[in-house]
Amino acid sequence: MNKRKNDLTLKIFSVAIAIVLWSYVMGLKNPEWPREYKVDVEFTNIESLDRRSLIIMEPSEVRVSVGVIGRRSNMEGFNPDNNIVAQLDLRGYGEGESRVPVTVTLKDSPPGVSITKVEPSHVLVTIEKVVTEEKIVNIRTSGSVSAGYSLGELEASPRTILIKGPRSWVNKVSDVFVVVPLSNESTNSRSYPVQITDHNGDEVLGLEVFPSVVEVTVPVYRKATLPIEVVFENELPENYVMTNMEVSPSSVTIRGGNQITDYTSIKTKPVDLNLLLDNPSLEVELDLPDGVELVDPGQRIVVNATIEEMTLKEFEFNSTEISIINKNEDLALEGNEGNVLIQVKGTAGILETLTKERLKPYIDLENLQEGVHEVGIQVNTIEGVTIESIRPETWTVTLRREVIE
Repeated sequence: MNKRKNDLTLKIFSVAIAIVLWSYVMGLKNPEWPREYKVDVEFTNIESLDRRSLIIMEPSEVRVSVGVIGRRSNMEGFNPDNNIVAQLDLRGYGEGESRVPVTVTLKDSPPGVSITKVEPSHVLVTIEKVVTEEKIVNIRTSGSVSAGYSLGELEASPRTILIKGPRSWVNKVSDVFVVVPLSNESTNSRSYPVQITDHNGDEVLGLEVFPSVVEVTVPVYRKATLPIEVVFENELPENYVMTNMEVSPSSVTIRGGNQITDYTSIKTKPVDLNLLLDNPSLEVELDLPDGVELVDPGQRIVVNATIEEMTLKEFEFNSTEISIINKNEDLALEGNEGNVLIQVKGTAGILETLTKERLKPYIDLENLQEGVHEVGIQVNTIEGVTIESIRPETWTVTLRREVIE
């Protein structure tokens, strides 16, 4: 009995030694072979983001380090591109930053191969909302039109465009514009690409633009600078007169077709003279011909007028203050020695400075021969002064040939 027991123990012990020896030999000939590979991570369920107008901002691609182990004989046929699958499942994630786990599995790998590590095991993913905004297209110009021509108001069609992209990119947009070169001397219309920049003037890339080009109409006109002609209507009240009038500015620059070369001045719309009594500085409108406009449409035209009331003033002259002109030297004068009253009319400012000496009343005896004559009393012409009456209007004078004793 003891002998049988000892034989069984010996057999078990022999088997154990055989296993150990086999493992040792196999370890020497076919050892475990750990390997580490860099593997690209596939983003999955992106369509779930698309359905909610979401987009991945960062990272654009991910690589992880995957450790695997297996017997050398098995690992010799291992291909990481075919046998390792690394995925980032984006289902259920929303706008913002999220730590998403990396899922790594083995596909069609040899038996006995297993994963030992994945680094990093999580990836920080930034997701943003895709937004659409309407923007006004500004128009910039380069160069200038030729001398004698004026650029009108440029118009873009359409006036606005849509930009679409991640919220942060759309928020960067500071200016949407097209650049129009100026060189032609006639109105033209062309298409220009839309440009998008941030506040630093750098181009914002990655956005969708609808439409990406706009048509710009560039109106070019002939221009000319012409004097302003003030047109008045109605009459001032009796005894009132306009003593001075100025228009500011005295000229304006207009633009239009080739017909503007036919104009010599630009008239105002009729100005009621009576309005200037209460408002001597009056803003007026221009009566622009059809097809003509101001280069500066906001320019103010102001008429400044001085209107004064006419008054009367009377001067008295004795006979010695009446001048005699053109008398025949061979004739002696006998005549009326009475005083002469002269009434004049003018503005207060003029009459205040008017003196008798400036009026210089006189009678003209030119071509008068011996005898009795009625001679009109005359007065010098003075600007701004009207002679209302001369009393008497004539003098009776007698011309006699001088007797030499």
